[in-house]
Amino acid sequence: MPDIASDETRLAAEIERLKADFPKTRALCREACALLFFRFGITPTANRLYQRRALEADIERLQTNNTEGDRALALARADFTAQLDRLRDDANRAEERLRASEKRALQEIDRERTAAARLQKELDATAARAEKRDAQHRGDVAALQAQLGDSLHRCGVLQGQLDGASAANAAYGNELDTLRREMAALAAPRRAPARPAKAAASAQAVRKRRAARPGPGASSE
Repeated sequence: MPDIASDETRLAAEIERLKADFPKTRALCREACALLFFRFGITPTANRLYQRRALEADIERLQTNNTEGDRALALARADFTAQLDRLRDDANRAEERLRASEKRALQEIDRERTAAARLQKELDATAARAEKRDAQHRGDVAALQAQLGDSLHRCGVLQGQLDGASAANAAYGNELDTLRREMAALAAPRRAPARPAKAAASAQAVRKRRAARPGPGASSE
C-alpha cells in the first residue's frame, strides 16, 4: 500500500510537471499516456480517461488563467506605457522648467555682474576724485603755510620798522623838548645878546643829527 501511495504521489508530481511543460491538451494527453505506460506500467483505462478529463479541465483552467494573466499583463503593460508617457512628459516639463530657471539664474548673475562692475567703476572714480581732492588740499595747505610764513616774516619786518619809527619818534620828541627848552631860554629877557647865536648853533646841530639818522621807512632786512 505504501508503494501505491508513493506511485500516486510521483504520478501526480509528474502530471503537474507535464502540465507546465505541455500547455496544449493533445500533447499533454499523449505525454500523460506515455508516462503511465512506460514509467509506471499502467495501461490507460476509462478511469484514466476520467483523469484525462480532469487534466483537460485543469488545462482549460490554466489556459483561462493564462488568458486572464495575458489580459492583465496587457492591461498592466498599457497602464505602464501610459504611466511611462506621463512620467516622460513630466520629466520633459521639469527639464524645461529647469532650463528656464537656469536661464533666469544666468540672466540674474549677468545683471549682478554688470551692477557690480558699474559700482566698482563708480567706486574707483570716487576714490580717484577723493585722492585728487586730498592732493589739492595738501597743496593748498602747503601754499597757505608758505603764505603764512611770508606774512609772519613781513609782520616781523613791519614790527621792526614800527619799533624803529617809535624810537625815532621818541628821539624827535626828546629833541623837540630840548628845542622848546632852548627856545624858552632864548626868549628870556635876562639872556645875553650872544645867546641867539648859540641857539642857532644848537638848532643847526639838531638838523644835522636828523639828516644823519635813518628815517622811519628804513629797514634792517
